[in-house]
Amino acid sequence: MRGIFASGVAILIAAGLASPWAAAQEGALRIDGYLQARAVATERPTAAYTDDGTSFLVRRARVRFTHDVGIARFVVQLDGAASANPIIRDAYVQVPFGPGDTAEKPFCFWAGQFKVPFGYTIPESSRVRLFPERPVGFETTVMGNALFPTVRDRGVRLTYTRAPLQADLAVVNGGGINAPTNDPDNSKDLYGRLEYRFGVVSAVASARVGSQRVGTVDRQRSVWGLGIRVTPLLTGELSAEYAAGLDAVPGRAEPEAWYVQYLYPLNARWKVGARYSAWDPDTENIGVPGAAGEERGPGFVVAYQPDARLRFTGAVDLLRVTADAQRRSATVGVLQTQYAF
Repeated sequence: MRGIFASGVAILIAAGLASPWAAAQEGALRIDGYLQARAVATERPTAAYTDDGTSFLVRRARVRFTHDVGIARFVVQLDGAASANPIIRDAYVQVPFGPGDTAEKPFCFWAGQFKVPFGYTIPESSRVRLFPERPVGFETTVMGNALFPTVRDRGVRLTYTRAPLQADLAVVNGGGINAPTNDPDNSKDLYGRLEYRFGVVSAVASARVGSQRVGTVDRQRSVWGLGIRVTPLLTGELSAEYAAGLDAVPGRAEPEAWYVQYLYPLNARWKVGARYSAWDPDTENIGVPGAAGEERGPGFVVAYQPDARLRFTGAVDLLRVTADAQRRSATVGVLQTQYAF
């Protein structure tokens, strides 16, 4: 397994070094960002959930710096809404290479900290996503565990884009951005993503292969996923995605998450959406007394955007959670104001 990872790293680094470095030219620094301020009401089934009740919060306050000189691009995104100090969400260099003009080169080498290439919902920016949060199980859950809890990781990545195909290969530490700076177990995760578009339909297949140190033992962990997106469909967009895998942590052996979502523009300013999402931390313990953590339910969203920079959103997720051997309500309601520049 480590031989595969070593080969992947060698391929990505060689691809980056193969870029035709021309004489550097002066580039412009671009600054953009967005802020999401919320009023949140939550209903939790037991005392084990600490964020019951209502609150005001700043969910995201992000500023991104981009410097592009043609032969390379530098990107750093800061988040000032972190519970402690501002943290770095993105910090990477992109180097396009291959035949064609600079803006149309099919290959791009990445190095640094970036979103992992998996499916549709993980790469999608929170700035443009209509629902306030990703479907349950992909990034967050009521119980606090998910397939991609930090969405990002540190490593190297190679992207190929030539319509109608996009392919990604990445080698990362595997611990997310909350892990120590140095990978504690020296084992890397390998990501692969392949998306192909057939007219109004696109399909994506993704996989993550790696291992995690549990005590003194390296245990295999993996995730694979399939997705489909149809746009336009009755002037709206239909998306569906399924992901499942093998977790290294005992008791969460075979997690599974999926969702179906439809977004519809009523006019230039109003949009509505509906989805059904589900998460199971271990599909092998179905029906086991006391099994906890399964979450599923519908969600609805309405958004009003009077200007390209300003958007008001109201959303509710009517989740049901397995807790105390019973299905209990875990509804979440959000009113959000977003300003982007």
